[in-house]
Amino acid sequence: FEIAMIHTYKLDGMHCGSCVGRVQQALESVEGVKKAIVSLSPQEAVVNMNRHIDTSVLNRAVQSAGTY
Repeated sequence: FEIAMIHTYKLDGMHCGSCVGRVQQALESVEGVKKAIVSLSPQEAVVNMNRHIDTSVLNRAVQSAGTY
């Protein structure tokens, strides 16, 4: 069977749906992330992963999305 870990991360600075899409795509590109659901209100990402991923790895992925 598969283990699923779900973490909610607070985000700041997103202004529109395009930001949400870029952040979601960046998070989902991280190895081990199965799905990321990013919302504008509240500004957060719910990340479903099949193993623990360090927050710093997820932070780098979000920063790689550029300015949002």
